[in-house]
Formats: sequence, C-alpha cells, structure tokens
Amino acid sequence: MQLTRPPLEPGNPVWSADGEKILFSVFTPKNQGAYVIAAEGGAPQQLFAGPDYYVLFPQWTPDAKSIVFQEDRQPKGSSNEQNDVEVLDVQTGKASMLVGSENLIAPALSPDGHFLAATTPTG
Repeated sequence: MQLTRPPLEPGNPVWSADGEKILFSVFTPKNQGAYVIAAEGGAPQQLFAGPDYYVLFPQWTPDAKSIVFQEDRQPKGSSNEQNDVEVLDVQTGKASMLVGSENLIAPALSPDGHFLAATTPTG
C-alpha cells in the first residue's frame, strides 16, 4: 500500500491496535513530523511537526490516544545532536518529554503500554 505521494516521504509505519489507522514519520529537509492516515487510504493528517527536529520510531499507545516517539534535534548553531523520548496526546496535539529520557533513542513500548525500553546512542 502506498501511504502518500511526494513531497511526503514516509518512514517507520505502524498500525494502530484496532487496525484502522497507520502512524508514520516523515523526515525530509522541508518536512518533518508524525502523520496518521486511515488504513483504507485518504489524506494524511499531520499530528506533530517541528522545523528543528525529527520524529523517529513513532508508535501508538495501546489505547491509540497517544503516540510515543524519539525526538532527534540539533539546536541552531550547535553540532551536538540531542535526543529524548516524547509522548504526544493525539487529541490535543500536545507533546511532552518523558522525565529521565534525555539521550535515549529507539523507544519501544511494552504491549500493555506500562513499560518503555530504549537505548542510548552509544549502545
């Protein structure tokens, strides 16, 4: 199934638990963020975007009310990359950093959504 057409270049697609939606990230120089599209197709809806960071490894919480993702950013004027894990409330569009997730990458939720596994850039 083709999720989108240019200029969007989707990556990391993830089905919702009910099979009705597909969550994916987009990371091109002009377009970064998290999007969702109905499983039967249609226009993608942008859930979250930022000009200075990438949304990586997005995934649904089991109730599909939130998404968890790695935020990868490089502050202007800095050569240092900064990573953390964010949780986005799908209804409000508000994202917040998980406390203690600084420098964690590749988050993975447990099936019940109670635990999070992640790694550090150095392994």
